Amino acid sequence: MSGEQETQSRKWPRAEASGKLRYWIVQPPEPLSDPFNGSVMNVSRGGMAFLGTEATPVDSVILAELSVASLPGRTVACMARVVWCEDSPASSQYNIGAEFWWIGWADPAALDVFAAHTVGS
Repeated sequence: MSGEQETQSRKWPRAEASGKLRYWIVQPPEPLSDPFNGSVMNVSRGGMAFLGTEATPVDSVILAELSVASLPGRTVACMARVVWCEDSPASSQYNIGAEFWWIGWADPAALDVFAAHTVGS
């Protein structure tokens, strides 16, 4: 699929974003993993891509805290499902794509604020 076709098939446009990410892998009935660090690469209302320090299996559930440069001093919490994970050719880390299941401390407006600052909607 070409980049143009992929963009046309997306429900939500994505925006380049920079920021830090801390995430935990959820594997019931085990306790949460120790936290891993990452860097946000892009964000949309539907999910995010990030560079992570731990290979994370597809369909894994993660809990994450995002600190995005366009929202200084604010941290956004989310639960997401990993939809792809691949070795990063530029580092010893992993490129990871995740679909948001829940975002923002039970405040429905948090996603709109987050999206407005990252996607300009």
